[in-house]
Amino acid sequence: MELFAYGSLIFNRVMYAVTGRRYDGRPARLPDHARYLVQGATYPGLIPSVGSTVEGVLYSGLGNRAFRLLDRFEGEHYRRSSVAVDAGNGVVIEADTFIFKDDYQHLLTDEPWDSRTFESAHLTAFLDEYSGFTWIDS
Repeated sequence: MELFAYGSLIFNRVMYAVTGRRYDGRPARLPDHARYLVQGATYPGLIPSVGSTVEGVLYSGLGNRAFRLLDRFEGEHYRRSSVAVDAGNGVVIEADTFIFKDDYQHLLTDEPWDSRTFESAHLTAFLDEYSGFTWIDS
């Protein structure tokens, strides 16, 4: 199965911390969506937005175990949904991604999330705070 990542999971170190595995990712784009910073957080929420496009990473080869861990990581504010991702060169791939639930959209700021800012100012602290699931299925 495929995953379109657009926030902290675009970083291999975070993906490994969550799933306990390393996956090869490739650049991809998700049309008609936008990502905004969550209030009081360093990570984004993704919402439908006609005419907007989100740059991210497409990971392939994830199994059920990885998605169970990703579901736990994303938590109650997100729902996993299937989306059509532009993988480049006219190739469109169905992938799962995590959409910010309608009931929580009031928690999004109007500030677009920037991966470079996250990487330089927050990635290390984010990983230090995240203890992982010790990769135990439950």
